Amino acid sequence: MTDAFGNPITLNWRYGFSKNENGFTYITIGEAIKITEKDITLKVISKKRSLYGGILEDEKHGTTVNVKTPILFPACT
Repeated sequence: MTDAFGNPITLNWRYGFSKNENGFTYITIGEAIKITEKDITLKVISKKRSLYGGILEDEKHGTTVNVKTPILFPACT
């Protein structure tokens, strides 16, 4: 499995992704804790949101999230 840059996903490394929905941008950063054939499980460290490019606010989140690898970027945190 590789990230959005084509680099191999490494367990215990931090990755991030974002999504846009109804004017909100959501940003999630987590640590890779499991790799399967279909996706990566991240232990969520931080999740934030912004409405129409405004100030980032903390977002409530669960402990893990499963993500498809093409949207994962290495997180520099």
